[in-house]
Amino acid sequence: MATKDLTYGVTTIRRILRELQQPVELENLYAHAILATALRNASSRPTPQAMMAARNLNVEGASIGPVAGGAPAAVAIGSEFGSNQYAQFHHAPAPRGLWLYPAAEATETLAEVDKALEQVLQQVISSG
Repeated sequence: MATKDLTYGVTTIRRILRELQQPVELENLYAHAILATALRNASSRPTPQAMMAARNLNVEGASIGPVAGGAPAAVAIGSEFGSNQYAQFHHAPAPRGLWLYPAAEATETLAEVDKALEQVLQQVISSG
């Protein structure tokens, strides 16, 4: 009985490690969680364009980027980091970002990703 349990444990650990070596699903879930938090952060309008810029972002794979390039991308950058050059952004440069970058470390984002990781681990364990 102990040998069977040990074999099951080793097999399960191998499946978990395999899943975590190719975390495509988790990376995508994390990007979606970051964007959802960023939208909430932008709604507090740290710059006048924050909400508009946030709505122009989407997730593709594990990346967050603007739907359209050119001016919308420039507005997103100015809105996120502020600008001394362009007064319309109403904020001095902020190297840590104002609404998108802080979303990556926000408690609610990390809690959502933690739940997703737990689900992945439960699926791997129960598929044994």
